[in-house]
Amino acid sequence: MDLKLQLIKPFAYWMQIKKRIKIAFGGRGGGKSECIVRMLIVLSFSLSDCTFLFARETQKSIEYSSYQSLVDIIRTNDISQFFNITKTEVINKATNVKFIFVGLRECNITSVKSIYNIKICFIEEWQAINQGSWEILEPSIRADDAEIWWAFNPRKASDPVYQIVNRYQLEEKIFITDGKEYKYYQYEDDDYLITKVNFDSNYFFPPVLEKTRQMCLKYQPQLYANIWLGELQRQQGKIFAESYLRFFNAEDYKNNLDIHYTKKAIIDPAFGRENCFTSCIIYSQIGKDFYIHDSGLMRADGVRTADELLIDFLNRNKIREVMIEANFSQKELAKKLSRHFHVRPFYVKQNKIERIINASIPIREHVLFDDKSLSAPEINSMDEWLKNKDGRNFIAMMQLLDFSDIPSENNIQGDDFSYIDFPDCLASLVMYAPKPKALINNKETASFNNTENTDINRQEIKDRIKTITNNKKGVSGFGFDR
Repeated sequence: MDLKLQLIKPFAYWMQIKKRIKIAFGGRGGGKSECIVRMLIVLSFSLSDCTFLFARETQKSIEYSSYQSLVDIIRTNDISQFFNITKTEVINKATNVKFIFVGLRECNITSVKSIYNIKICFIEEWQAINQGSWEILEPSIRADDAEIWWAFNPRKASDPVYQIVNRYQLEEKIFITDGKEYKYYQYEDDDYLITKVNFDSNYFFPPVLEKTRQMCLKYQPQLYANIWLGELQRQQGKIFAESYLRFFNAEDYKNNLDIHYTKKAIIDPAFGRENCFTSCIIYSQIGKDFYIHDSGLMRADGVRTADELLIDFLNRNKIREVMIEANFSQKELAKKLSRHFHVRPFYVKQNKIERIINASIPIREHVLFDDKSLSAPEINSMDEWLKNKDGRNFIAMMQLLDFSDIPSENNIQGDDFSYIDFPDCLASLVMYAPKPKALINNKETASFNNTENTDINRQEIKDRIKTITNNKKGVSGFGFDR
């Protein structure tokens, strides 16, 4: 059957080309979900004996899925005779293509592996899918030429799906229909087709939504960009922003610093429900500034405990001196570490969120981060990220940028970026690390003997720093401000 259903122009190309991943995102009124449902109806007549899986993280009942939209489009276009519509699924009677609907959390994500011949998986509201669900779902869609389609409205910069689309430069495209100009944005490579559409991409945009859009612009301008333009939400409780943090280039740091410095470690053990990871920050200190080399995020991997991973991690980094929070249960870990390292315990009195807030200014002023920590590693599992420095540092940076002074926005189960392990450890670093040692005899020279554990005043080594000085904001020293 040669069925044709109306689509907006940006999605016509989706029907012409195969890609492993196709992503549609943007603001309200762009027609993303409806166009995807229409395309799947059409494709159900050209494929046979396979499954179209509609998946979302949570689905309390089928009413929360695209089921009703699918049924309405079938009935509106007078093609009901070709489909067997039940309360839980829809089947194309001519081709035996099944449309099924699942909530990944409710159905047990691992059961998706048993679903027969999934040819296309449409993930609704992808911004709500947690990393663990995706890591199981993606390899489960393994039929020949199987595709995964995503639709989402941008939410947070730390959302895994946003990290994926944000690494690509989308090209603006313009088309004219009935004398009116419309625009959308697109990126394509061998594996991805990414399309951003907003209300101004959709020539079927209804008048009732136009009135709603104008009311939002007038009365809720702070929400407009996220709701209607597909921009990130403005996070009310966020206290860290990339533009206020300081960064350095690790290679420049290694190649141009002609002094010897000592790497140290500070540990925030993972105990209790609020901790997802043990954080062991590897840093060096120059004057009042801390250079973060490795966030040291780790957790038990099923083979070794977090304590075993921690000791191995410290040994590989040739660490001799460690600071560790030694309240309550942490005392046992401190005692265990003292057999291998010189341990300097510290004790905290404030709760985690209060401590991070109080440390926010010195973090901005005196901590420099590896500039690679802003870039998402190649798509992989969270567990794989934890096995390399760049992956760990990226997770840590997302935890810092995602931290909120509103408690309910932190430590969200299943969202590793919402945990506060790294920000908490970082706060302890700036609050409890020993102050820099005074220079010998208060002279303008300092010892650079690598056998000595010397913290060097920033001003005293100014002339010895060669090529990585940046005065963008009047700050002279390693790294640069963003």
